[in-house]
Amino acid sequence: MKRSDVAVALAMLAVSATTFVAGRKLPYWGDFAPGSGFAIFWVAAASTGLSLALLVASLRGRSEDTEPDAEPGALGRIAVAVAALATVPLLMPLVGLVGSILPLMAILLFVVQRRPLLPSLAAAAVTVAVVHLVFVEWLDIAFPKGSFGI
Repeated sequence: MKRSDVAVALAMLAVSATTFVAGRKLPYWGDFAPGSGFAIFWVAAASTGLSLALLVASLRGRSEDTEPDAEPGALGRIAVAVAALATVPLLMPLVGLVGSILPLMAILLFVVQRRPLLPSLAAAAVTVAVVHLVFVEWLDIAFPKGSFGI
Protein backbone atom coordinates (compact mmCIF):
# COMPACT_ATOMS: atom_id res chain seq x y z
CA MET A 1 0.00 0.00 0.00
CA LYS A 2 1.30 3.42 -0.94
CA ARG A 3 0.18 5.99 1.58
CA SER A 4 0.47 8.73 -1.04
CA ASP A 5 -2.04 6.94 -3.29
CA VAL A 6 -4.46 6.54 -0.38
CA ALA A 7 -4.09 10.22 0.50
CA VAL A 8 -4.64 11.34 -3.10
CA ALA A 9 -7.65 9.04 -3.48
CA LEU A 10 -9.24 10.39 -0.28
CA ALA A 11 -8.53 13.99 -1.27
CA MET A 12 -10.06 13.43 -4.70
CA LEU A 13 -13.11 11.79 -3.13
CA ALA A 14 -13.55 14.92 -1.01
CA VAL A 15 -13.21 17.17 -4.09
CA SER A 16 -15.67 14.96 -6.00
CA ALA A 17 -18.20 15.08 -3.19
CA THR A 18 -17.89 18.85 -2.93
CA THR A 19 -18.31 19.19 -6.70
CA PHE A 20 -21.36 16.94 -6.66
CA VAL A 21 -23.00 18.83 -3.78
CA ALA A 22 -22.30 22.23 -5.38
CA GLY A 23 -23.56 21.03 -8.77
CA ARG A 24 -26.86 19.73 -7.40
CA LYS A 25 -28.21 23.27 -7.37
CA LEU A 26 -27.74 23.61 -11.13
CA PRO A 27 -30.23 22.21 -13.66
CA TYR A 28 -29.22 18.85 -15.12
CA TRP A 29 -31.25 19.32 -18.31
CA GLY A 30 -32.58 22.39 -20.08
CA ASP A 31 -35.40 22.73 -22.58
CA PHE A 32 -33.57 21.06 -25.45
CA ALA A 33 -30.02 20.47 -24.31
CA PRO A 34 -27.98 19.52 -21.25
CA GLY A 35 -28.10 22.12 -18.50
CA SER A 36 -25.24 23.64 -16.57
CA GLY A 37 -25.30 20.81 -14.00
CA PHE A 38 -24.87 18.05 -16.61
CA ALA A 39 -21.09 18.26 -17.02
CA ILE A 40 -20.54 18.90 -13.32
CA PHE A 41 -22.47 15.74 -12.41
CA TRP A 42 -20.54 13.54 -14.85
CA VAL A 43 -17.15 15.00 -13.95
CA ALA A 44 -17.90 14.35 -10.26
CA ALA A 45 -19.12 10.83 -11.05
CA ALA A 46 -16.04 9.97 -13.14
CA SER A 47 -13.73 11.46 -10.54
CA THR A 48 -15.46 9.46 -7.80
CA GLY A 49 -15.10 6.24 -9.78
CA LEU A 50 -11.42 6.82 -10.52
CA SER A 51 -10.74 7.81 -6.91
CA LEU A 52 -12.45 4.68 -5.61
CA ALA A 53 -10.48 2.53 -8.05
CA LEU A 54 -7.21 4.08 -6.85
CA LEU A 55 -8.22 3.65 -3.22
CA VAL A 56 -9.16 -0.01 -3.66
CA ALA A 57 -5.96 -0.76 -5.61
CA SER A 58 -3.89 1.00 -2.95
CA LEU A 59 -5.53 -0.81 -0.07
CA ARG A 60 -5.13 -4.17 -1.80
CA GLY A 61 -1.44 -3.49 -2.24
CA ARG A 62 -1.54 -3.55 -6.04
CA SER A 63 -0.01 -0.14 -6.31
CA GLU A 64 3.74 -0.51 -6.51
CA ASP A 65 6.32 2.18 -6.17
CA THR A 66 7.90 1.76 -9.59
CA GLU A 67 8.22 5.44 -10.37
CA PRO A 68 11.74 6.78 -10.73
CA ASP A 69 12.98 9.59 -8.56
CA ALA A 70 12.10 13.07 -9.75
CA GLU A 71 14.52 14.32 -12.33
CA PRO A 72 16.54 17.47 -11.70
CA GLY A 73 14.62 20.64 -12.45
CA ALA A 74 11.19 19.00 -12.13
CA LEU A 75 10.11 21.30 -9.31
CA GLY A 76 11.09 24.34 -11.37
CA ARG A 77 9.04 23.13 -14.34
CA ILE A 78 6.08 22.56 -12.04
CA ALA A 79 6.44 26.12 -10.76
CA VAL A 80 6.56 27.43 -14.34
CA ALA A 81 3.38 25.48 -15.21
CA VAL A 82 1.53 26.82 -12.17
CA ALA A 83 2.71 30.37 -12.88
CA ALA A 84 1.66 30.09 -16.53
CA LEU A 85 -1.79 28.82 -15.53
CA ALA A 86 -2.16 31.60 -12.96
CA THR A 87 -1.25 34.18 -15.60
CA VAL A 88 -4.10 33.23 -17.96
CA PRO A 89 -6.88 35.01 -16.00
CA LEU A 90 -4.59 38.02 -15.56
CA LEU A 91 -3.93 38.28 -19.31
CA MET A 92 -7.51 37.57 -20.39
CA PRO A 93 -8.92 41.10 -19.89
CA LEU A 94 -6.07 42.49 -21.98
CA VAL A 95 -5.66 39.96 -24.80
CA GLY A 96 -8.76 37.76 -24.50
CA LEU A 97 -9.02 34.02 -24.11
CA VAL A 98 -7.27 33.10 -27.34
CA GLY A 99 -4.43 35.53 -26.70
CA SER A 100 -3.87 34.17 -23.21
CA ILE A 101 -4.17 30.47 -24.06
CA LEU A 102 -1.67 30.62 -26.93
CA PRO A 103 1.35 31.59 -24.78
CA LEU A 104 0.20 29.18 -22.06
CA MET A 105 0.29 26.26 -24.48
CA ALA A 106 3.63 27.35 -25.93
CA ILE A 107 5.16 27.61 -22.44
CA LEU A 108 3.77 24.24 -21.39
CA LEU A 109 5.17 22.56 -24.48
CA PHE A 110 8.52 24.37 -24.71
CA VAL A 111 9.47 24.92 -21.06
CA VAL A 112 7.60 22.25 -19.12
CA GLN A 113 7.63 19.41 -21.65
CA ARG A 114 10.97 20.53 -23.13
CA ARG A 115 9.91 20.18 -26.75
CA PRO A 116 11.69 22.07 -29.56
CA LEU A 117 10.66 25.72 -29.97
CA LEU A 118 9.22 25.74 -33.49
CA PRO A 119 7.09 22.59 -33.08
CA SER A 120 5.88 23.94 -29.72
CA LEU A 121 4.79 27.21 -31.29
CA ALA A 122 3.19 25.41 -34.22
CA ALA A 123 1.31 22.95 -31.98
CA ALA A 124 0.08 25.79 -29.75
CA ALA A 125 -1.11 27.79 -32.77
CA VAL A 126 -2.87 24.82 -34.37
CA THR A 127 -4.53 23.82 -31.11
CA VAL A 128 -5.82 27.33 -30.44
CA ALA A 129 -7.00 27.61 -34.05
CA VAL A 130 -8.91 24.31 -33.84
CA VAL A 131 -10.49 25.28 -30.49
CA HIS A 132 -11.48 28.64 -31.98
CA LEU A 133 -12.96 27.01 -35.07
CA VAL A 134 -14.94 24.46 -33.09
CA PHE A 135 -16.29 26.74 -30.38
CA VAL A 136 -16.55 30.15 -32.04
CA GLU A 137 -17.23 29.29 -35.68
CA TRP A 138 -19.06 25.97 -35.44
CA LEU A 139 -20.85 26.11 -32.06
CA ASP A 140 -21.21 29.92 -32.09
CA ILE A 141 -19.90 30.33 -28.53
CA ALA A 142 -18.32 33.71 -27.90
CA PHE A 143 -14.92 33.68 -26.23
CA PRO A 144 -13.98 36.55 -23.93
CA LYS A 145 -12.23 39.30 -25.89
CA GLY A 146 -9.63 41.58 -24.43
CA SER A 147 -8.93 45.27 -24.81
CA PHE A 148 -7.32 44.64 -28.20
CA GLY A 149 -10.43 42.84 -29.51
CA ILE A 150 -8.66 39.49 -29.83
